[in-house]
Amino acid sequence: MAKKPPVAATPPAAGPSTPSAGDREVFLTLSSALTGFSPIELQGTGNPEPLLDFLWTIIGADICSELLTVAASALAHSDESERDQAIRTTLWSSPKLGPIVQALVRLWYTGKWNPLPAQWQETYRWDHPDPNAGAITVSPQAYVESLVFAAIAAHPPGAKATGHGSWAFPPIVTAIPVTVTT
Repeated sequence: MAKKPPVAATPPAAGPSTPSAGDREVFLTLSSALTGFSPIELQGTGNPEPLLDFLWTIIGADICSELLTVAASALAHSDESERDQAIRTTLWSSPKLGPIVQALVRLWYTGKWNPLPAQWQETYRWDHPDPNAGAITVSPQAYVESLVFAAIAAHPPGAKATGHGSWAFPPIVTAIPVTVTT
């Protein structure tokens, strides 16, 4: 007797199969707001498109589209404090979008994707769970250009060598302005 194939659950309606130019623009602006790096600095890494494409694949077009729609609305505020507040309340604090935004910041800074929490996957991505059991480096480019190295004025080990004899000179330390609010 032949076995019947399992009945597949009907997945939620999917968004477009690839991000649009508008999606890419919102992603870059959101990434800038989340990381503190300017859009041109992020473009200079060569990572905006590959990271969005990766995110689109891992969390799905429908959730990615929702994330970018909510982000566009939050980013539309012309006042910086209102924009930051909108990002905190509609994205960062959202049970659905917050874990993605947090993972996105980690992705930009380290070049690694950490799977979203199991509870999140069971709730929002039950139809296509993250295939990665642990953290993965998205690409060699994502590691080499990860923002942590720019943030600490260092070079990624094994890449972007400083040159022969560079160890003989002390590092260049720049003053970081500190704003104290009371």
